Amino acid sequence: MSEATVTEKRAAPRPRWAKIVMIVMTILWLIALLPAAGFALMFPFAFDQGPSQQATIVALGLVGGPFAIIGALLLAWLLFAARLVKLAVIAMFLPLVYFVIFLLVSGWAGSDIPRQSAL
Repeated sequence: MSEATVTEKRAAPRPRWAKIVMIVMTILWLIALLPAAGFALMFPFAFDQGPSQQATIVALGLVGGPFAIIGALLLAWLLFAARLVKLAVIAMFLPLVYFVIFLLVSGWAGSDIPRQSAL
């Protein structure tokens, strides 16, 4: 492969839709970072009822949220700079996967206590 072919591949423009998706998702995740950081500050209060496995899961999940957002943003923009556009867009949704798993593991996605009917 000649050097001209390699430079032509690198100079290929990124799709416009990808840049728009990256910017919009970055803004949305930065907005979501504010409450995530606020929840991370609640870390000590997770142990108000005493240490337990559930409290540890919740505390680690609360602290990990901002790290998941920042890490995914950095990874996505690095992939975008490396012209791996599809992987960059996929990386933008990694915090969503983190939060869904956190909700399922912590038990916040649904109650494990059966509800009684009001008769």
